[in-house]
Amino acid sequence: MTLRAKMIGCVFAWVRLTLLLLGLVRALIGNAQQIYVSTASGAIFLCDPSTCSSTFVCQAGQAPFDIAYDPATSTMYAVTNQGQFGTIDLVGGTFSAISSPPVVLNALAFSPTGELFTASEEGDSLYTLDPGTGALTNLGSMNFPGISGGDFWWVDGQMYLSTYGLEVVQVDPITTMNSVLLGSATGPTTLYGMVTIGACPTQVICTSLDDLYLMDMETLECTVLCADLLPLFSEATGAAPVSNSGSSVLQASFSYEPISPCTPGTIQLQNLGGGTFWTWDFGDGSPVVTTEAPIHTYAGPGSYEITLVASDTGACAGVDTAVQVVEIDDVVEPTAEFTITPEGPCGTNGIEIDASFSGTNLALQWNMGDGTSVAGPVSGHTYTAPGNFTVTVVVTDTVCGGSVSVSRNVVLSDQLAIDLGPDTVLCEGDELTIEVSEPGASFTWNTGATDPGITVTPGTYWVQVEVGNCLGSDTIHIGSSIPSSLPDPSPICFGDSARLQAPTDWNTVVWSTGDTSAVIHISEPGIHGYFATNSAGCSTEGSFSLVVLPAEATLYAPNAFTPNGDGINDMFRIEGHADEARLTIFDRWGEEVFASEELIWDGSFKGAPPKEDVFVYTLSYSSACSPSRISHVGHVTVLP
Repeated sequence: MTLRAKMIGCVFAWVRLTLLLLGLVRALIGNAQQIYVSTASGAIFLCDPSTCSSTFVCQAGQAPFDIAYDPATSTMYAVTNQGQFGTIDLVGGTFSAISSPPVVLNALAFSPTGELFTASEEGDSLYTLDPGTGALTNLGSMNFPGISGGDFWWVDGQMYLSTYGLEVVQVDPITTMNSVLLGSATGPTTLYGMVTIGACPTQVICTSLDDLYLMDMETLECTVLCADLLPLFSEATGAAPVSNSGSSVLQASFSYEPISPCTPGTIQLQNLGGGTFWTWDFGDGSPVVTTEAPIHTYAGPGSYEITLVASDTGACAGVDTAVQVVEIDDVVEPTAEFTITPEGPCGTNGIEIDASFSGTNLALQWNMGDGTSVAGPVSGHTYTAPGNFTVTVVVTDTVCGGSVSVSRNVVLSDQLAIDLGPDTVLCEGDELTIEVSEPGASFTWNTGATDPGITVTPGTYWVQVEVGNCLGSDTIHIGSSIPSSLPDPSPICFGDSARLQAPTDWNTVVWSTGDTSAVIHISEPGIHGYFATNSAGCSTEGSFSLVVLPAEATLYAPNAFTPNGDGINDMFRIEGHADEARLTIFDRWGEEVFASEELIWDGSFKGAPPKEDVFVYTLSYSSACSPSRISHVGHVTVLP
């Protein structure tokens, strides 16, 4: 079915009105969007057909044969008389080429589904054009002899083409590519820049030189809409709508109000738009409703998209859609939290309550634990006597029915609650100040002090506190913490290393080597230091000595001594390092005169004083670093 057959009921009535007066024509397009218009000199203007006003936008780098504007990306596309396809910067006016098509193109327009169509300057071929790359897809011949492209446009999903000869052709670009000549337009001398800007009645604006025309799609008669709109035009070449959505006489609109805020949630819909027939889709899978202002209940919480489709059975009122999202919340249980603080010193029996709640439509009910019940918010309570009380609040949502109960215990006593703090330890030489904060009290410490606080060293301390008739006391034990020291390690043989393990009560250690590990290995002889702390934070600083033994045992014996009691060289003393050494001394006749593991001889024999002579000795010894046993024979002379 052609557009002529589809619109006969609508357009004829419209034509009878619009031909009466041009002012009525302008009134009918009062809701039309603005359009861009290009000229043969490359100027781009923004025109408002409803007011017949125009604003200069920019001077394009190349003069376009036709333009097409994509409102989704705010991009102006153009095919130029220099055979290029590209974009026009509407701010700077520069033209950026995307491609140089193999054929000359002179028509450009987006389809209702967002495809960019173009037609050849000569011949009757129709193409789709990739806006990103400029690649052409040839849809084929439009099968109508003599077509030479001028411009094309869409009405109600159908493509129409105008030729340089003012012919109007209906084209099927999707299936058959068949073309049907509808006739020749009357009125303008040229026919460019065809733009559809309306829903119903269908309004098609075309440009010719510096005039804008309104074309009647039924009669193809063009009526001057805006004469001499742009005096700077040398010749209008193209037009593009700022928005392709058009405008509709009918507008759908609605609001909603909650009737029940709880799940299941019920809302009242208010229809704020026009129309004579409505369908409501509530977005929850329920059947559509056709009443004007329905009430709907959602079974569960969630986010639901409500769609209203409004239509009018009157002439050309059209159809419109409105969408809103409604949030249905789940039933949320209220929350309650409160703290209790005794009011003043013991014996007053008063408490302070600090409470917070969350939720809506809340009702509070307090039970103070002494038979007292209070409705609503409370800040405190006074009991008639000391005791152990459980305070409970029940919070109820009076609309949704959720509730929560929270209890806290409070002990009121005629005894002061005195707390010197937990038992602790001090490092050697440290002191600690302990004190009690109790205004108006008297204090007695086991040290004899009467001040609120005392400074102490390790030991056990107690205090008795008195305020009026209220008494209280507490005791604290303070210990002493001294980190362990590190003993000297056992001697090591030359070439070996000593393994040193930090004591288990050390938390940290820094060795004189700079190492911080718990275990280190040292091979250098001498004195080494350390600094360590234990878990109480107490520190110790000390040192240890490492002895490195030679690889072999070494003993040195003198060859003479003078046991005359003058304190100089009085003993035959063998010095050095060895293990399991034994010294045996013989006189010149081979009689043993001395034997011992102590390598010192004073020269006596069987209690007799030393005598001058030469003696033979044998020395047998071994070493931990050299386990082979060594024997040595030598001579020593006893001198006067």
